[in-house]
Amino acid sequence: MRIRFKRTGGVAGNINYSAPPLEVNLEELPAERAEELRRLVEEARPFEQKAHPAAGGAARDGMGYELTVEDEGRSHTVRGGDEAASEGMSNLVDWLEEEHRARVGRELAARQKRKDDTA
Repeated sequence: MRIRFKRTGGVAGNINYSAPPLEVNLEELPAERAEELRRLVEEARPFEQKAHPAAGGAARDGMGYELTVEDEGRSHTVRGGDEAASEGMSNLVDWLEEEHRARVGRELAARQKRKDDTA
């Protein structure tokens, strides 16, 4: 299973979410993390979601997401907003955001270390 995740929109969307999308291959994760993510995907049921779910509120500048899941030859992209997300989808988005922040943080730390090593 492969997942691609990107945050969209919001007032500070261009500042806070300018990092490249998160790409996760479950085969590359530690077994425990892969199992947790697989469970979250099963609960979110992305293949049963509409590509563009109806908005649940009037949050014009609310945060949104674009999520693509590829599994067993199937691929489906869901674009939605936080206010309209099901509990399962919200839990999946939260996990992916946490993973994205962690990866961006590790990349920034690695860049700083390389900079310090060459100084």
